[in-house]
Amino acid sequence: MSPEALAHSQPPVSEPADSQPVESGEFPRSVNWANPRVSAILETAAACFSKGGFTATTLADIGRELGLRKSIVHYYFASKAALVHEVQSFAYGRYLDALRQGLSEESRAQGGLKGLWRSLRDGKALRSLNIELWSEGRRDPELAARAQRNIHIVDGQVVDLQRVAAAA
Repeated sequence: MSPEALAHSQPPVSEPADSQPVESGEFPRSVNWANPRVSAILETAAACFSKGGFTATTLADIGRELGLRKSIVHYYFASKAALVHEVQSFAYGRYLDALRQGLSEESRAQGGLKGLWRSLRDGKALRSLNIELWSEGRRDPELAARAQRNIHIVDGQVVDLQRVAAAA
């Protein structure tokens, strides 16, 4: 997305930082992922964190990758920790999306497993990001708690998808 398009995207939709997942099984969010600027920041942050790690990556680095000032990144994410927490939910969402996409292919169970496996096998950046998230979770109790909540969301979604597959 071009810096010009990002400059005209809409401001974030704020929700409580500890917001609970909605009924559809989405992960807790503090910003609106449908906002093109937020989505671009999350994608770029995930790539930067997976490449350089959380400690070495700054909000200025992420902004620079997008052609934005650090203050724009701060507008959407109050701190680097807030961005890391949001990237965590975003990454879990990616795995669940891969599982859902796979379930729409072939036999539902086999397709779901293949979709998830492709995501794990081919997503080097996502694997690196998860290693960073797990490592940071040892130092950040909130990140560890969010990981536990996200795992429960994924577990529930997998059970729901299995029920749908069995009924089909």
